[in-house]
Amino acid sequence: MSSTESSPTAPSAPRITPTRGGIALAVVGAVLMGLGIFASTGAAPEPVCPSGTRLVAKFSRLPSTGAYSFVEPAGNAKVVSLSATSATGGTFASAVAISAVVVKAGDGSKDAWITPASTTGTFDNTGIPPVSGSIPAVSTVQFCAAASVNPATLAAGFSAVAHGDAALTADGSTGPIAVGGNVSFDRYSVAGHTAGVYKVDPTDSSATALVVRGRVELARSAGDLSVRNGWLTVGDPAGMQARRDGPHRIVVNATGSKIRTTPRIVGDRSTQSDTSATRKTGYDFDGVFRSWSELARGLAECRATVRLAGPYGPDSPWKGGDAFVWPTGTPGQMVLNLSAADLARLGSITFRHGAEPSAERPLVINVAGVPKDWNPPKLTGTAERHARYTLWNFGSAPEVLIGGRNTLSGTALAPSARFTTSGKGKLTGAVYADRFIHGGSGAIAFTAFDAVVTPCSVTPPSTTTTTPTTSSTPTTYPTSSTPSSTTTSESTTTTYPTSTTETPTSSTVPSTTESPTSSTASTTEAPTTTTTTTTSTTVAPTTEAPTTYPPTTYPSTSTAPSTTSAPTTVAPTTAAPTSVDPSESTTVPTESTTTADVGGTTVVNTSITPDDAARVEGSTASRESPLAFTGNSSVPLIVIGALLLLGGLTMVFVARQRSPRRD
Repeated sequence: MSSTESSPTAPSAPRITPTRGGIALAVVGAVLMGLGIFASTGAAPEPVCPSGTRLVAKFSRLPSTGAYSFVEPAGNAKVVSLSATSATGGTFASAVAISAVVVKAGDGSKDAWITPASTTGTFDNTGIPPVSGSIPAVSTVQFCAAASVNPATLAAGFSAVAHGDAALTADGSTGPIAVGGNVSFDRYSVAGHTAGVYKVDPTDSSATALVVRGRVELARSAGDLSVRNGWLTVGDPAGMQARRDGPHRIVVNATGSKIRTTPRIVGDRSTQSDTSATRKTGYDFDGVFRSWSELARGLAECRATVRLAGPYGPDSPWKGGDAFVWPTGTPGQMVLNLSAADLARLGSITFRHGAEPSAERPLVINVAGVPKDWNPPKLTGTAERHARYTLWNFGSAPEVLIGGRNTLSGTALAPSARFTTSGKGKLTGAVYADRFIHGGSGAIAFTAFDAVVTPCSVTPPSTTTTTPTTSSTPTTYPTSSTPSSTTTSESTTTTYPTSTTETPTSSTVPSTTESPTSSTASTTEAPTTTTTTTTSTTVAPTTEAPTTYPPTTYPSTSTAPSTTSAPTTVAPTTAAPTSVDPSESTTVPTESTTTADVGGTTVVNTSITPDDAARVEGSTASRESPLAFTGNSSVPLIVIGALLLLGGLTMVFVARQRSPRRD
C-alpha cells in the first residue's frame, strides 16, 4: 500500500446547524404554547365573585403539594391568610370583611354568603357533587367583599326619585325630580338651581329636569308645576297636550284647554319641541329601586361603629335630647344604629373632635321605625356639608312621616316607604322613596351624596322557603345588664322575578308571602332547594317599647327594648339602571343550603352549582383575560412557549440571511 493512500475514516455525526436548532426550538415553543392555551380554554370554567361583590383574594391549591398559592389580584397577597388547610377546605382570616366565598372543586362550585360580613371563617367543599364516587378536592377558593357604591350614582343627578306616585305641594326643589308613577301638584317648582344631567335622548341639547313615567293627575292638581331649568317629559300624556308659548316656554295641560288654563306644567326655560314633552323615558325605575333595596338591606346588617353619647366623652351616657358622637379611631364609614325610641328622644347630634362625616368617613344612620310626625334632629355645623356625607337608611320601613321645623340633613334612602313631609323643615340632601308626598312648607335643598358606602351583606339568590327560626336582635351598646330571652317564630322569604317590568301608572311595595312547604323559583331561574336554620339569642333591656316596622330591626343605642321578630330574607336581583330584556336571562341550576355559623349572629347561606359551564357563560368575569381561568395559571407556560417560538424563528431567519453570504 502506498504511503500516500489514506485509511478509511468513520462517518461523522450529523452537524446541528443554526437552522436546524432554530426549527427545533420553535417546535418546542409552539408545543408549550398549545399546551398552555389548551389548559386555559379546555379545562372546567372558573366561577367569579357573585354580583355586588369584588375579588379580594384568590388561592389555587397545588395538587402535587397540597399547598394553597395566592393567584390574584396583584398587591393583595397579604390581605387574606389561610390556615389548617387541606384538600377539603380550611380556615381564613382577612384584613377586610368577607361577604362571599367561592369554592371550586371538580366541575362544580360552592358559593357561601356571609351575613353580616366577617373577617374570619371557614371554607370547604361540602355539598359539591361527587366525581367517580368521591367529592373532588378544592382546586381554587375566592374571597369576595361587598362592593362599595355611591347610591347617588343610580339617581342620575335627580334630587328626588319616586318609584311610584308623587304628590308635590311644598315650596319646591332646587334640583330635578323623577317620578316612576303618576304625579299631582299644587303650585310647586322644580329645578330651581340646576336641571341636572339626565337626558331622555343623549342628543338633547338640555337635561330633562322633570321626568314622569306615568300621567298627570289633573283632578288632584292645582296651579302651575314650574320647571325653572331644563326640559320636561310626561310618559303617559292621556288627556294632555303640549304647546309652545314663546321661544323659551312650553306648556302641558288638559287637551282642548287654553294655554293659560291650570293645572298645568310649565317649562320656563325650555326650547324643546312639543313632541319631546310627551315621550317615554328610558330611566329604569324598577332596576334602580331593586338595587337600592338590596343596598338598604346590606347596610342594615352593619354593626354600629359609633353611638349617641353624652357631652363628657364617648363613654358618658346619653339621656335624651342633645347627643354627641365621638371618634372611635376606626377608619372607613361610620355606622349609627337608631330605634324609633331613640329618634323620639333625640334633639340634635354634635360631632366631636374629628367625628364629622367626610368623604373618607361617611355616616350611615340605620333607622328601625320612625315616630309619627317625627321632627328630625339637628346636625350641628354646616347642614350642606353634613348632607353630602350622611345617608339615612330607612331600610324596609313602609312609612316615614316627617313633621316639625328641623331640617333633615342627608340623603334619605327609603326604597320601600311612603315618604311624607308635612312640617316646615327643609330636606337638605336628596330623597329616594317608593312613594313621595312632599307637603308642608319646606323645600328640597338638593345636595348630592358624595361618598361611597359598603354594605355588610350580599343578597343570596332568590328562593322561597318557610322554616322555624330562632331569632334575636343584639344590643350593641347596653347601658344595663338584663336577663336574656329567646323568641321563636316562623320566618318567610319572598321570591322576586329577575326580569324588569315597566309599570308606568303604579308602584308595588314588596310584600312577604308564606310558602308552607319547600321552595319555588323566580321567573328566570331554575328551581332551587333550600333548607334554612338560624340560631341566635336576644339581650332585652326593659323600658317603654319603641315603634318598629318589621321585618328590619337594628341594635338600639338607648335602654329601650327592641321588638324581636324573625328575619325576613328578600333576595331580588340587582339590576343596572338600564332596562333588561327578560328573554336574555341566564338560568343556572343550583342547589341551596342555609346553615347558622358562629355565635348566633353570623349566618352563612350556601349555594351549590353542579356544573359551572352554564353559570360562567352568562356572567361577567372578575378579570379581563380572554382565556378561561382554571385556577392554576397557564400564563407562564404560554409566555415561555412564545419566547421559545420567537427565538427559534429568529435563529432560522438569521441563519438563512448568513447562508447566501458564505456561498
